[in-house]
Amino acid sequence: MTPHEKTEGSHLPPGPSFQASYPTAKTQDTTTKPPTQAERVFKMLSRGWVCGSEFLEAHLPRYGARIYELRQDGWYVSKRQCQHPWHRHESVQWQWKIERKPAGDGQLFGESL
Repeated sequence: MTPHEKTEGSHLPPGPSFQASYPTAKTQDTTTKPPTQAERVFKMLSRGWVCGSEFLEAHLPRYGARIYELRQDGWYVSKRQCQHPWHRHESVQWQWKIERKPAGDGQLFGESL
């Protein structure tokens, strides 16, 4: 049967076969995995103060849960009110940063501070 023939029970009209132009499970390279949300949050926090709106802009809506996990792993994450001059928050927003690493090897995701 060719792709142009309509199969019984199909609701699609006959036409050329469709091939996705974006990576799919079959076409995606599985040798390198993208970083997890926890890894991305850790990397952002290790660079200095990060506002909650910056996490949202980086498509990390569950950043609070990832910060909680870091604290559970022994990392000291400090928090302060965001007073960044370019941010015009309509309500109170917070900034976070990793102050110090936990006792022990101090490594997470293959990095250390």
